[in-house]
Amino acid sequence: MKWIFELMKKYEQFIKFAVVGVSNLTISLLTYYILLIFKVDYQVANIFGFITGSANGYFWSNRWVFKQKVTTSKRSGKSILKFYLTYLTTWLLSAALLYVWVEMLGISAGIAPIINVFITTPINYIFNKLWTFKEHQKITVSEAVPEEVNEGNELVIKRAVITGATGMIGSALIDYLVEKDVEVLAICRKDSAKIVNIPKHQNVTIKSASLDELETITSDLEYDVCYHFAWDGTFGLSRNDAYLQNQNVKYTLDAIKMAKRLGCKKFIGAGSQAEYGPQEGNLSHNTPTKPETGYGIAKYCAGKLGALYAKEIGIEHVWVRILSVYGPKDGDNTMVMSTIRRLLNKEIPEFTKGEQMWDYLYCEDAARAFYLMAEKGIDQKVYCLGGGQARPLKEYIMEIRDEIDAEQEINLGAVPYAKGQVMYLCADIDELTHDTGFIPKVSFNEGIQKTINYLRNNECN
Repeated sequence: MKWIFELMKKYEQFIKFAVVGVSNLTISLLTYYILLIFKVDYQVANIFGFITGSANGYFWSNRWVFKQKVTTSKRSGKSILKFYLTYLTTWLLSAALLYVWVEMLGISAGIAPIINVFITTPINYIFNKLWTFKEHQKITVSEAVPEEVNEGNELVIKRAVITGATGMIGSALIDYLVEKDVEVLAICRKDSAKIVNIPKHQNVTIKSASLDELETITSDLEYDVCYHFAWDGTFGLSRNDAYLQNQNVKYTLDAIKMAKRLGCKKFIGAGSQAEYGPQEGNLSHNTPTKPETGYGIAKYCAGKLGALYAKEIGIEHVWVRILSVYGPKDGDNTMVMSTIRRLLNKEIPEFTKGEQMWDYLYCEDAARAFYLMAEKGIDQKVYCLGGGQARPLKEYIMEIRDEIDAEQEINLGAVPYAKGQVMYLCADIDELTHDTGFIPKVSFNEGIQKTINYLRNNECN
């Protein structure tokens, strides 16, 4: 049955379009046949059928098939015009074919429109996908405005605490906070080789402390928000080390206690997609959690117990389940970074067939999302963080290759899928957008260019 689901996911958009097409046909034919009953000319009936069916078609194509969570009136106007031009073109074709079927071939006026639908539906789909709603699917949203943003008691952020500050998201967040003139207390492990990842700036103070020393951290300053990214055992066999992962739950509670001690009003913890386990749809705060690894189970426990403890001691708590974030300073073993390095070294990277549908978010966008969650995120909520759109993994791989050298060889299909391979991963960010106004701004191509340039400038000189 799994292959059926994967096939449906692969052709999900066309299937949705076909469903809308059936509803269009139903409405058009109802209009058409009702008018025929009242002795209206069949071509006139066809016109009215076109008007009612296409109105239904635009509504569902825009909202469901080629959906874009954020639109502008300018884009909506353009898409409506393109949509009706597309439908007008296929309607004219339909009218011509209708004449051929009825007048020339003698086919019943009641059967002819059904024949037409098998010709015009694929044409409509191709035009709508490649022209009408193309901008919607590639929108960078630089000019878009969220429909609704939480305008309640926004937190004014002047000082922030960050654990795991040397990681990709932590260091990107520090960069963003510095731009906002926020003072940062960056906590990292003693003698960390990645301390160079922390931006050098007068607003950034570095404090060396391991996770088991969070209880000892004090300050004469009062902070507004604490971001907790630090976690032991994120790769390899350590992900299923039960004792180690259990310690991480305690460290999360220690981080919440530290945040309260430092005067923070809000604690934001970094969860993971691993909390969900294998799923078959977009991930949201409402998606049932079925973690299968020690890492995923511990993240889930940390989020739940952390929310309970934060409420008990009087500090706001937000938990963020992070999907696939990429960018400079990412781990060496991730698909994006390992692929870039191999291609820059003129090696031939090997992959699975790359049929997995995946959702990527650039680290600068992730940093901005965390800032907005500190400002506007709602207490005790869980947010899912990602780009909000999924594409086949092989498309990402080829985009990386083309950005480095379009002629360079890659080997798709050389690696078999792992047992239990996740084939679909995509965040539903509606709730996050609604509460905070967050919308991804950096396209994958732009993010990959920045990441490649970073590696070239810092590792390939």
